[in-house]
Amino acid sequence: MNHLGVFVCAVVSAAGLQAQLNLLTLRESENVLEQIPDIVAAQRRGECPDLSPAYNGPDELTFQVRTTCGPGRGMLIGSYVLNRRTGEVTLWVDNPQSVADAGGKALARALVAEAQKRILSNAEATCLALEGAKGLPGWSASDAIVSVKPFGKAAARTVQFTATRVSSARPTESGRMLTVDLAAARVRDDETGLDIISTGLGSLTAKLIDLRTPLWLSDEDAISIALLVPRISRRLQDGCIVVGGGAPRANQTIFGVSCAGRTIEGLSLYIDLRTGQPTDPETGESLGSAETARLARERLGQIEQRRNDLRRAVEAHCK
Repeated sequence: MNHLGVFVCAVVSAAGLQAQLNLLTLRESENVLEQIPDIVAAQRRGECPDLSPAYNGPDELTFQVRTTCGPGRGMLIGSYVLNRRTGEVTLWVDNPQSVADAGGKALARALVAEAQKRILSNAEATCLALEGAKGLPGWSASDAIVSVKPFGKAAARTVQFTATRVSSARPTESGRMLTVDLAAARVRDDETGLDIISTGLGSLTAKLIDLRTPLWLSDEDAISIALLVPRISRRLQDGCIVVGGGAPRANQTIFGVSCAGRTIEGLSLYIDLRTGQPTDPETGESLGSAETARLARERLGQIEQRRNDLRRAVEAHCK
């Protein structure tokens, strides 16, 4: 069994999970897990620990970590629960005990602090509320002026707005109360208690969330780099394809080669999503070249340019 064969994607095991900007992401959580002393020791022994995560409700991730290299490959290193709100890691047992050392706890605190900064600003909340108001039934007609104003004192993670629609076709004015969840980037119609869903609101929400994601390569960018690595490219014959993707490690994705449905041993590689650097999963040896470095720089530059364009588009929309 190789790395690609044992990698298991994260599974959503609880219904109704919604985006929470102020919680640790899967990759941030993996970064915390990789600092656990038992996992650090396994990595130093060359056992290639593999993290298999699953969502366990909105605030928790569970991990089973196994070795994928060496004579004891497939052995369980440990089962852990990570609180995405606090960064605390405990053993997955009846009486959970914290397993992080001082360094791991410091990293978790730093990542949680960064996550807290991802909530919407008041200006973004106002913009989102206005777009939500325009998505209310009957409020989207062009013969009216829609506006929003903050109402009352903002709570820790929510801001309430009064939304007003003034018709230019007839002497009428209507109003509604809306609440914006700053941590989830959602707009609730307080009259119905339901989140507002509209094309315009969905597009703006997606942009605001995208602006909070790291400037990393996508899996598609990473696979383009993997195709340039000789151990991959020389095996792409009839019936052979590149397979993989996902997050066996916090900042890396894994690829390998499958021929006629069978994964070929010894051909997998990691791509660092921050830099585009390809490495051997077992030895950590660089598999990069001038060609892979050039493509990585090109793709990362394109991602940064798209981010700048997106930021300008949001600023123009919300001014």
